[in-house]
Amino acid sequence: MEHEERIKINVNLDGKVFTLKILPEDEETIRKAVNRLNDEIKSFARKYQFENDKHLFSLILLKEMAEKEALKKEIKDFENHWKKEIKAFFDILNSD
Repeated sequence: MEHEERIKINVNLDGKVFTLKILPEDEETIRKAVNRLNDEIKSFARKYQFENDKHLFSLILLKEMAEKEALKKEIKDFENHWKKEIKAFFDILNSD
């Protein structure tokens, strides 16, 4: 397996600059995620009181994990629905 060259990028999260080494093809995704996270930080800071940044990030992570779990359930429900539909279709075809 070929070793891909990584690039260094600087990202600003809540006023703190971090240097990351990433694959070039991941740069756009990471920058979008950073922008989204900064928006979430601002939104949560307006809506909720928190004692420190750790609490703020815990709230944001909780929201993200809940959304991820909901999406996983939605995908599983979608798959189950279509498995039933396909089975019903083949049952009709085989009933002749």
